[in-house]
Amino acid sequence: MPGAVILDAWEVDPEGYSSAGVRPWDDVKLSATRVVFDGDFSEGGLANASYLFHGFENLVEV
Repeated sequence: MPGAVILDAWEVDPEGYSSAGVRPWDDVKLSATRVVFDGDFSEGGLANASYLFHGFENLVEV
């Protein structure tokens, strides 16, 4: 996105996550307001999106 500043990035496990607490980005969930997916995301084969954004209380844009 033009002008966007990437503050952090993580690989998403294509198998999904057993709970919200095991996601590598769980410690920033309350400060995140926007999530942007890389173009390669569609080729990642995500099988389960459970808990992907659970607890992101301030998220306003994906």
